[in-house]
Amino acid sequence: MVADLHIHTKNSDGTDSLEDILRLVGNQEAILAITDHHFLSLAKPQKMENVIAIPGIEVSGMCNGKSCHFTAYSLDPKPTVELQKMSEMITAGYAERARKIVKKLNDHGYHITGPVIYTYNIARKMKSLLNMNFDSEVIKWAKENGDLFHIEENNFMPDVREIVQRLHDSNFKVFWAHPGTRYLKLGSPPKEYETMLFVMKNERIDGVECFCPAHSPEQTETFLKTSQKYGLAVSGGSDYHGIGRGMSLPQLCLPHEYTLKFMDYLKETL
Repeated sequence: MVADLHIHTKNSDGTDSLEDILRLVGNQEAILAITDHHFLSLAKPQKMENVIAIPGIEVSGMCNGKSCHFTAYSLDPKPTVELQKMSEMITAGYAERARKIVKKLNDHGYHITGPVIYTYNIARKMKSLLNMNFDSEVIKWAKENGDLFHIEENNFMPDVREIVQRLHDSNFKVFWAHPGTRYLKLGSPPKEYETMLFVMKNERIDGVECFCPAHSPEQTETFLKTSQKYGLAVSGGSDYHGIGRGMSLPQLCLPHEYTLKFMDYLKETL
């Protein structure tokens, strides 16, 4: 059995329903985790033919003054009022930032209307204006033309300490999501990643998303070694948002051995 523990649906900024994703996975026996942004799409695990889908959530936050993403999982989630308030606060912050991005685009002559929250929501609205086929093309275009989708504003994001506390109180295990997309990249200080991990470990984070299609083999090896060093669990996922939004399909990238260990680890919360 293998797994993809980082999947978004249209409940946040994905394009697919859970049923769509199951069709994409096909006949492969697998574990999937639905980790919509700041929204719990599954209240309990679901067994559907050859696939088990487990509850998850992805939360944006800050660690050591830098923005990070965290995925969290539970076989028996117990959401609290505090977790809901934190999620609503972050979502409202993203919505306000999106309004500023839209104003920036309007000032450049690209007029879009309607509510938006996340980058992919904006990209979808821009796609027809630019006569492009995929949202990922729009994001690439925006970056190359003055970083039009970027607003330097993270003050609405909670610190890792609050995130871990709120998720632990709701019976979740918390993992640092896709660290290789920002750290241990070519040209980045190699010690910066381990410094961040050390801080997160002190704040009682549970694991690291070591396996990700965006990670190089060298990054994955380092993440596995440091996870073992700090006694952290291992997860893996594609960060799938839908066709045309990065990954073309869900990727069952967490190998069998680690999938079994991950599920055993989650059962400890039951």
